[in-house]
Amino acid sequence: MASLRERISALRIANADGVNFVPIKALLNVLQEKDIKGVIAECGIKIYQQDEAVTVIRRGGRRVFAILSIIEQEQLIVEFMKYDNFLDTELDSKLPFEEDTLRKIIPNHYRGFYDVQWEFSTPLFKSNLYHRKLHDRCILPFIEIKVLGEGGFGVVSKVSLPALHQGIYEKESDKVEIIRKELKSSGTEEEGFENEQHVLSLLRCLQHPNIIKFYTAYTLKARPTLLFAAADYDLKYFLDRPRTSAFATDQAMFQGLYGLSSAVKVVHEYVSEEHHLRLIGCHYDLKPDNVLVHHNKLILADFGLSRLKSEDAGSGSRFKAGAGDYLAPECQSLQDGFEKYMIGRGSDIWSFGCILAEVATHMELGPQGVVDFAEKRKIQFGGFLTLRVFHAGINGPSKHVITWLDMLESRFSTNEARKGFLHLIRDMLEFEVLKRPNATEVSARLFFLVQRTVFDAATEIFNQLLEKADYELAIEYERFKTWSEAVGLLDVSGLGQKSTWFQQRRACTHFDQIEVLMLAIRTELSIQWDMALLEPFESFNKPKYHRLRTHIDGLWNTQSQATIRAMSGLLESRLLSGDDMKLLTQIDEGQHRYRRIQLLASMKQAKISVDKYRTREVQFLVDKACTKEREMDGRWIGSMETGKGDKSHVLMESLEYHMKWIDNFDQLVKRVDGLVSLLSRLGKLNSFPVLPCKSFCHFPERYSFGILYELPTRNTKASILTLADLINITQLRTERPLLGDVFRLAYILVSALFEFHKAQWLHKSISSFNILFFPDSFDSPAESILSPYLIGFQDSRLGDDVTFGPNLDTGKLLDYQHPEYLKAGPGTPFRQDFDYYSVGIVLLELGCWKLLRNKPTLSPAQIKEHLVKHEVWLLGSYMGEVYRNAVMACLNSVWPNSAQDASAMFERLVLGPLSRCMESQSRSMSINPLTDGVVDAEFGALNYSLGHLMALVWYGDPLRPRFIIDLQGRVILKHPIRIELGEGDKM
Repeated sequence: MASLRERISALRIANADGVNFVPIKALLNVLQEKDIKGVIAECGIKIYQQDEAVTVIRRGGRRVFAILSIIEQEQLIVEFMKYDNFLDTELDSKLPFEEDTLRKIIPNHYRGFYDVQWEFSTPLFKSNLYHRKLHDRCILPFIEIKVLGEGGFGVVSKVSLPALHQGIYEKESDKVEIIRKELKSSGTEEEGFENEQHVLSLLRCLQHPNIIKFYTAYTLKARPTLLFAAADYDLKYFLDRPRTSAFATDQAMFQGLYGLSSAVKVVHEYVSEEHHLRLIGCHYDLKPDNVLVHHNKLILADFGLSRLKSEDAGSGSRFKAGAGDYLAPECQSLQDGFEKYMIGRGSDIWSFGCILAEVATHMELGPQGVVDFAEKRKIQFGGFLTLRVFHAGINGPSKHVITWLDMLESRFSTNEARKGFLHLIRDMLEFEVLKRPNATEVSARLFFLVQRTVFDAATEIFNQLLEKADYELAIEYERFKTWSEAVGLLDVSGLGQKSTWFQQRRACTHFDQIEVLMLAIRTELSIQWDMALLEPFESFNKPKYHRLRTHIDGLWNTQSQATIRAMSGLLESRLLSGDDMKLLTQIDEGQHRYRRIQLLASMKQAKISVDKYRTREVQFLVDKACTKEREMDGRWIGSMETGKGDKSHVLMESLEYHMKWIDNFDQLVKRVDGLVSLLSRLGKLNSFPVLPCKSFCHFPERYSFGILYELPTRNTKASILTLADLINITQLRTERPLLGDVFRLAYILVSALFEFHKAQWLHKSISSFNILFFPDSFDSPAESILSPYLIGFQDSRLGDDVTFGPNLDTGKLLDYQHPEYLKAGPGTPFRQDFDYYSVGIVLLELGCWKLLRNKPTLSPAQIKEHLVKHEVWLLGSYMGEVYRNAVMACLNSVWPNSAQDASAMFERLVLGPLSRCMESQSRSMSINPLTDGVVDAEFGALNYSLGHLMALVWYGDPLRPRFIIDLQGRVILKHPIRIELGEGDKM
C-alpha cells in the first residue's frame, strides 16, 4: 500500500499559481486493476465486500480511492459505497464533497479527505461542454499563463494544460495551449458573458472551420471565463510584418479571406439544418484585432458584442461600442459628440471592407504600406483622441481612402484577380448602406477570386503540357476552359463582379466541391508536368488522364442539365472550328469516354472528305440493285443482297441530278459518296436520329442516285409512319402522345439540326413527311414518338457547296420552305436559316397536333404572316409561352449572315428553351383524373412545362367540364371530384 501511495503522491504537479493537483490521466495509468485488488486485499475489507469495492473503484471511483490512499484510509471506500442509494453512480462524480456530507460518511477522517480532495478535483476541460460553476476552492489546471491583452472587459491569456489532464485533443507533447478569456466580475459583464456564451454555443453547433473553436465556459469566484482554441497571432500582428510563407501567394491570401467571409456569412445568416433553426445576426466588432491567424486560415473571433436573433426581429441594433477605426459611418457621428445610431449587418460589411483594404495594401506594399495608409486616414479630435477611420463622417466617403484605392488599382493594372479584389472592396465601402453587398455576395466573389487564381495556375501548366501531350489532354483542356467560361471565370471584364454564376444563391451549395476539384486538377497537372520532365515524349503520352477527366467531369456536374448542354455545344463548336487533323487521327473510335467527340469527329471527317473529293476514292457506291417491295411517298421499301447470301432490308430515297453533271460525273459521284459517308458514320454511332446509311446506287436512266438506309426491322411489311401520318391517325385526345413526349421529340429534332449545321451541312427538306417512326415495336403508335428517324437527305449538302439537282417541287414539301427561298426560284443558294424555318413549321404542327395546309390563294409571304399572327399565338395556350416563343424565333427571326453566329442565336432562342421545356416537364406533377374523361386541346390543359399548370377535367359528359385548377391551387370552375397529384397525394 505504501508503494502505491508514494506513486500517487509523485503524480502531483504545480499549476501557474504554485498549487498542486494530480492529472487524471496520470492517475488512471497508476491505478491499474491489479494494484487496486492488491490494496483492497490488504486494507482489512471483508472478503465478501472486496469484489464490489474493486468494481466501484474501477468504474469511476479512482479519484476517491486515491484520496483515501493519501490519507491512509483505503478501507473507508466501503463507507462511501453505503451511501450510493443503489443508483449505480460513479463515486468520483460527487467530488468535491461538502464538509457536512463527509462528516456523515467518514466522521473520524472527514477533515483530511476534505483538504486533500481539491488536488484530485481539478476540472477536466473538454470540447463542446456547456458552462459550469466551479467551487471557490477549485484548483485550475493551467500550468502556464501568458497574458495577451487586458482591458476594461477583463484579461485574455494563452494558458497551457498538461497533456495528461485535458480532453480537448490528443497531443504527443507534454502540454496543450488554449486561450482563456476571463471577464471582470460585474452585472454588465455577466450579461455580456451570457450573451457571448449563447452566441458561441450556437455557432459551435455549425463547426465552422473559420469561427474560433469554443471549448467551454466556467465561473470561478464570480468571474466568468471562456476557453477557446489557440491561434498563432491576430491579423493586426500579421499586417505589421512581412507576408508569411503560409500566405505567400495571392491564391492563399484569397483562400484565407474567403474562409473568413464564409464565417461572417454564417453569423449574418445562421442556419442549423439539424436543429431546424434559422437566425440572423451581426458581429458588430470586426477589426484586425478580432481576426486570428492559424496556419493558413483566418479565424473570426471575439463575439462579445455579437447578436443572433430570430429572422423576424431583424439585425438592427443601436451601436454600443466606443470609437474605432473600422466602424461604419452610420455607427456614430464624428461631428456631434459621437452620438450613436442604429446599425445592422451592412455595418459589418463596411468593417470587413476596411480590413480587406488593409490586406490589399499589405499584398502590394507590405507592412509599411499599411502604416502609410493608416497615416493618410488620421483624424484628431480635441487633441485627445486620434482615429484612422475610412470615411469622413456625415460628409461622406474619405477622399484619402478613394485616392489610396485609385493608387492601388493603377498598380494592379496587369493583375486581373487583384483588380477584381479592389472592385469588391470599393463596393463594400459604399457610403450608402443599401448599396453594399451582403455577406453571401462578398463570400461568393472572394470564392470567385480564389478559383480564378487556381484557374490561372492550372492554365499555365496546361499550356506547358500541351507542347508534349496528345490530343486527349487538349480535349480536357477545352472542357476545363468551357466550364470556366460558363461559370464566368474567363470574364476578365467582370472579374469579381456580380454577373457570374458564383453570385447565384444556388451556386454556393457547390463551393466546397468546386474548391476540392479545382485544387485536385492543379495537383494532377503538376504531377503530369513532373512526369513530363522525367520521362521521354513517347512514355509521357501513355497516360489517359483518367483522374484529370474525372475531376473535370465533377466540375461540369455542378451545372444544370440545360447549362451542360450549352457547354457541350460550345465545346463541340470549338472542336469543329478548325481543321486540326489530330482530332480525327488520334481519337480511338472505340473509346466511349469521348463518344460525343467521336460523333463530331466523324461529321468533320465527312466534311473534309467531300471538300477533298479529288483525293479520295468512292467507298459506298454499289452495283447491286434494290428489289422494290412497296412504295411510300416516293420512297422504295425493299431488299438487296449483301453478298453473303443474305438480304438486307432497306429504304431507298431518290437523289436527282441535273444533266449538266454528265461532264463532271466523277465529281458528282464523290460528292454523293461524301454525303453517304456522313450518314453512315452518324448511324453507326447511334448518337443521331438517322437510319444507318449503307450505300448508294445509280439509276442513269432516271438521272438519279438511290440512297439506301438500313431498316430497324427485318420485316419489309412492317408499319412505317411519317410524323404527318402519326398526327393524322391520333387526332383523338386519348390516342395522342404525352405532352412530355412531344416536348422531347421537339428537342430531339432541333438538337439534330443544330449538330448537323455544326458540321456545315444543310438538310434542305425538313418536314413532317421526312420524320419516320416504326410503331410495331410499341403498344401504340403514340409511344413510338420518342424514336424518330430523320430522312430526306437527298438534297443535303455542304453549306458552301452547290445544289446536286433540281429543287423538290412536291406541294406538301413546299409548305415547309421559307418564302424567300420559294420566291427566289431554282438555283438560289440555300441558307442555314431556311432550315430553321422548316423545323419551325414542324414544331408548330407538333404543338397544335395538326398538319398546316397552305391556302393556294395566299402567297408564301402571306402564309408566313398568317402563321405568325394566328397559329403561333394560339400555340401559347397549348404548349406554353416558352415553346411558343421558340417556334416564333424559328419562323420570324432575322438571322445573322455568319453561320456560326446564326447557330449561336438558334441555340439561345430555340434549343435552350426547348431543353428547359423538356426538363420542366420531367419535374412537374402529373394529373390523372379518376375518370374516363379527356382534356380539351384548345385549352392546352396539361401545361406543366412552363409552370402554368392548368387542368381542365371532364367527368361523364365531355361537354360539361367539372373544374379548372391552376398552379396556385385556385379552382376556377367548381364541381367536386377527387384527382391524384404525383405519387398518390390526394386533392
